[in-house]
Order: sequence, then structure tokens, then C-alpha cells
Amino acid sequence: MRDSNPRHPAPKAGALPDCANPRMSYHAVSFKSAHDTDRAGFRQRQLLRSFNIVQPFNFVCLPRLWNTDFLALLLAAGILFTHQRLTMNAACMPCPLCGSIDVSHFYQDSARNYLRCHACQLVFVPAQFHLSDVAQKAQYDLHQNNSADQGYRRFLGRLAEPLLMRLNGARRGLDFGCGPGPCLSVMLEEAGHSVSLYDLYYANNPRVLESHYDFITATEVVEHLANPRRELERLWALLRPGGYLGLMTKMVNNAETFATWHYKTDPTHISFFSQQSFDYLAQEWGAAVTFIGADVIIFQKSAAEH
Repeated sequence: MRDSNPRHPAPKAGALPDCANPRMSYHAVSFKSAHDTDRAGFRQRQLLRSFNIVQPFNFVCLPRLWNTDFLALLLAAGILFTHQRLTMNAACMPCPLCGSIDVSHFYQDSARNYLRCHACQLVFVPAQFHLSDVAQKAQYDLHQNNSADQGYRRFLGRLAEPLLMRLNGARRGLDFGCGPGPCLSVMLEEAGHSVSLYDLYYANNPRVLESHYDFITATEVVEHLANPRRELERLWALLRPGGYLGLMTKMVNNAETFATWHYKTDPTHISFFSQQSFDYLAQEWGAAVTFIGADVIIFQKSAAEH
């Protein structure tokens, strides 16, 4: 009796499965059709569903499979191969904060991969998953920040209040990454300080990056930086001796909490700092660093530094 599908005749007794025959063409995994209700077919489908396989994978197509044990072996080998590929790729990507090559795969979801630097504990997204400038701005345009919004003021107050406690007299500052609706600068100006604004998309005035300041703020900014070392070094150089750099960003803990962490779902978030990451910067700069709550970091530059 001929197989109902002449393109894929049933294998002869004792013959190798299609996937072991180098002359057989490769195509997407398929099963025998709707009439395949035997236990082997059911087990094959169970195996496919049991592996949480997400893109990108080095193999996109699998050969036609008739043997359940072979399917399990192939899937396991594919997962191992992908893990090895991710590890090898990670080894070629230096950390964008400290430059170390001691980097390994940290987490993977359906959208992108995440790597971790073992030297400074930064978790970062590889460049191939970064959004274009146009796509980034489209995301930022969705933000509705308003200086009259009391809830937003309370949120920014977590940085503004401890920073104001450290500032004596009228000081000059820079709000870096101020966004489409500056609010923190308004709050600081209400307290008697002058604040310049810079934002790549909404206040792109490079001249303000040529001055020096008593304080610099960057709220919900550093997680968006593709090259955080370069940008933070630039800000640090703009601080006068004894000045303050105030940051706000959520800090990463471990892979278990990262898996369900809402902060990573924003496609514009590509650099995730830990407390160790900021300790590394403080050591590099010879700065004092203070952690306030879960997301406020204030560095102070040495008064003797020039």
C-alpha cells in the first residue's frame, strides 16, 4: 500500500530515519498528519512543547523525524549548541562599562539576550538587539511627563530631596537626559538653583556639555546607554571638585528575580546596573558613593580633584 503522501513515502523496514540520510532534504518538523494519534506521535509533540525554545537559534529547520528518542536527542543537542554559541559570542563582547572580557550569558527571553560582566556586574543587552534612534524616540514620545504632576514630583523627589540637602547656596547644575517634559530641573530651580538641560532627542544643545557644574542629575537615563562608560566619564569630567552626580535607576539583583523583572521589558533599557557596578565606578573615580533606597545613587567628587 502506498503512503498517502508520495513526496514522503513511509520508510522501509530497517531503513535509517530521514534525518540520518544525508540525501534527504530538510524542512520544518512535521508529523504524519491528523490520523497520527499513536502514542509515539503524542510523545513527539510533548517533547517539542517541553523545551522553551526561543529565537535566535542556529538551526531554524529540523529534518522529518519518525523516532521519538532521536527527536529528544536532537533537541537536547540543539539547546546545548545554542548555549555554547551564546557563551562563545559573549566572550567576544567586552563589557561597555569596564571593558572586561570576563562576560557570560546571563538570561534570554523571547525578545533578546542579556550578558553579565563578572568584573563590574553590569548586565547588558548586545548591540544587535538595540533599537534604532527612530524607534527609540518613538518609545520616548509615549512618555507623558509633566512638572505639574504631583505623583511624578514625588517620584523625582527621591533624588531631589537628598541632593538639595547636600547643596549649599545657589548652585549651577545640569539635568542630563531631561526628556520631553523637564520636571526635576523645575523642582531644583524652585529651590534657588540654575539648571541647564541636555537631551539627545529633546534638548540637543552640545554647548551645555562644554561647561562645568556643581551638580549633575540623570534620572532614568543610565539604563538607556549603549556606552555607559563613555557617557558617565563625560559627565564626571564636567563636575567641579566637590560636586555631585545624582542618578536614578533600578538595580539588578540575580537571574531568578530578573526573569520576572518588569524593568527589562522596556526595549530601550539595555544597561542594568547593580550596586557592585556603581561601587566599581566610585573606585575608578576615587569618589564617595551613597545609595538611597532602591534606586538613588549619589556620587561626590573629591574636593581636591582638578
